[in-house]
Amino acid sequence: MHQIKSLFKQITNFSKVYVSFNWVKGHSENYGNDSADLLAKHGCTLSYNDIQYDFVPLSYVKKFLRTETINKWDNQWISTMKGNTTKSFFQQLKVA
Repeated sequence: MHQIKSLFKQITNFSKVYVSFNWVKGHSENYGNDSADLLAKHGCTLSYNDIQYDFVPLSYVKKFLRTETINKWDNQWISTMKGNTTKSFFQQLKVA
């Protein structure tokens, strides 16, 4: 660790890069981390031919995010007790 700190100190002396080191508690027995470790180990065993990519057009991503956002907003609008006067004009917020 001392060698790594020394190397970064030399690098930062010649540039405006700020580097800090912090101790982080191990993630052992953390469900999310253990799952990520398992998936990473499995990924290392795959051959290049096993890897699949799902490409989607940016327009699809934009439409999907817009629809999801409006649906969540609409559900929140319907479930809130506020804005009764406005709700009398706009029962739902869904946009065509």
